[in-house]
Amino acid sequence: MINSEEANSTGPADSEVTQKIAVKIGAESQLSSKEQLNENKSSTLLKELNNLKIGDAKINFLLGNGNENWNTIVGFGSGKATELVNSFLSKLDPNEKTPRELAKLIKLPVKSSFLAFGFISDQVKETGDPKYISEILKKGFEPGGKALSALMLSTILFEQVAGKLKSEQNAELIVDIMQGQAESASLSSLLFSGLIKSFNKNILSRMDKKSSFKLLHEMASRLKDKKLDFHSFPINDLLSKVDANEIKQFNASQILALSNSSMSLDQKELILNKFFAGESKTSISGRWTPENQRQLFRTLLKRHLSEFGKVFSLKEKTESSQKFDWTNLFSGAMRVAGMSASLRNASLGN
Repeated sequence: MINSEEANSTGPADSEVTQKIAVKIGAESQLSSKEQLNENKSSTLLKELNNLKIGDAKINFLLGNGNENWNTIVGFGSGKATELVNSFLSKLDPNEKTPRELAKLIKLPVKSSFLAFGFISDQVKETGDPKYISEILKKGFEPGGKALSALMLSTILFEQVAGKLKSEQNAELIVDIMQGQAESASLSSLLFSGLIKSFNKNILSRMDKKSSFKLLHEMASRLKDKKLDFHSFPINDLLSKVDANEIKQFNASQILALSNSSMSLDQKELILNKFFAGESKTSISGRWTPENQRQLFRTLLKRHLSEFGKVFSLKEKTESSQKFDWTNLFSGAMRVAGMSASLRNASLGN
């Protein structure tokens, strides 16, 4: 006969089973609540999207709160998500369709960002504005951007409009990309530098001699108040297309701006040799002064002091018959570089 107390008692094993059941029920309850919350959120978002009128939509709606709204849209499944994204983007405020604003979409999660790329592509083909490309690259290389996605999308967009771009647009596109790279803190990878150089080379290959000169002219003009990244640009290919007669059209401020750029000394020498080739004191005096010459070599020494010998040789080749008091200038620079008096005198021919 079983004692009633024994019948009502529970052993350790029974207690453990009871706890597991309670935990399972609690987890299922939490899951059910979470699913209900997600359903409510999806329902609310769907209603909000359907009620939008043309001009109401803002890009930041998709990017806010860690892309929460975007992730909810993607959760509807590929077909429905595509429909919702296209509907939303078609209702953008006109100001939100500018290259700078629309390029923000490159920061969407890589796996689902393709849903918005079709709309960007349509805008590029419709407007023929290459600034969408440079802005996408710029946003892609900013902290938090998607560099590879930006590069791939920009390549596709460029191929779509390459045949329609004017030479001035190609030149401005390249310079915009170079400026964006110079201002970006994230483009330090040798791989991406090489990929961007290849992309720029693709654009440059479609430019003739005349438009190549316009490109170098645009670079010189932009350098007066902006920085450009020359490390991932095929500058030698560009310089091979521009002859001396064209470079002689540059003014002193443009030549000085190019001398202060991040180009290598050898590349600057190519430009300077063409600028000074065949010039005399009389022929160049109207656009190049002794002070310009001094400023040029102060800049070259400051940027390329480790190549002092080449700078000194370049000075000998580019100075005209004018007297510039080079001895004091170079002697002072050599003194700063730590060269002894005897070595300075020997180098300067004294």
